[in-house]
This record gives sequence, C-alpha cells and structure tokens, in this order.
Amino acid sequence: MKIALFGSRTDPHGEALAGEARVEWIGGAPAGEDAPLVAAGVPVTGWLPRAEGLDRLAEATALLHWSSWDGQPLAILEAFARDVVVIASDIPANRELVGERQVCRDEAQAIALLRRVLTEPALREAMLADQRVRREEHGAERMTLRWLELYGRLAAPAPVAHERDASLRRNIERSWS
Repeated sequence: MKIALFGSRTDPHGEALAGEARVEWIGGAPAGEDAPLVAAGVPVTGWLPRAEGLDRLAEATALLHWSSWDGQPLAILEAFARDVVVIASDIPANRELVGERQVCRDEAQAIALLRRVLTEPALREAMLADQRVRREEHGAERMTLRWLELYGRLAAPAPVAHERDASLRRNIERSWS
C-alpha cells in the first residue's frame, strides 16, 4: 500500500503511517517548506513531469490532499480518475469534491481515517464507489458538455417578438383554464 501526499500544508509528520504503507510526497515546495518531511524520512519527489507525477499517483492506495485553500484541486480529480481514495482537509472546495466522509478537520483525524482506508477494504471500496459517482459530475467530459450547452444558448438567435408573445399568451391562457 502507498499513500501519496499532496498540498500546501501536508502533514509534516508523514511518518505517522510509514509502518503501514509507503508514504511519498509528490511534488516540491519553495524555500525548503518540505524540510520537515525530509527530516522525518518521507521521500519528496520534487517537481516531476506531469506523466511521471500521474504514474506515481496511480501507484497510490490513497492521496492525502491537505491545503488551507483551493479552487477545484486538479490533484483530487486526477486521483478520482485513477481510483485512488482521497482524504482531504476540510475546506469548501475539497468538501464539494469528496463529500463529508472524506474530509478531516485536522491531521490526527486524517491519519486515523487513512489507517482505516488501509485496513478496511469495505470502507476503501465504498469510498471509491462514491468517488466514481462524483467524478462523473466533475470530469472534463461533463464540464465540456456544460460549456457547449451554455455556448449554444448564448449563440442561439433571439426569438422573434411575435413568437415570444404567442408563447406568453399560451402560458397565460393555460394558467386561467
């Protein structure tokens, strides 16, 4: 089993699960912010080419995505696409993507939940099943369809006034019948 770490405030005590899984931080940090991880013996990959980073992520059983703020984190969507369980910090963007069950208030809660993901196959499978449903809502295909629908509505010619008036009259007449 492997746990991938990602985020701006990843657990500096990533060794907490080292006895139960391989732990690795995928990415790098400016100005030595990854020093606590390195000191704890957690491998830090540094910045990798995208394909290599995704390969590393695909090897993981779980991803800990710990951030103080975010938009819609691409790392979470990439983990969804690779069937990697995501445990994340409790911020609105993460909560929207992974749901209540997979966000944690603090590092201790995240470590406890990650332990359960590693040791309880039924929980891990239930979380993956939920993520598969959620990824359909947030995937690139769904996003593209939504943009195309919006562009179609915006580019459609405006209805001719008499068509609009006739439609309005029909609706009014129905409401009085």
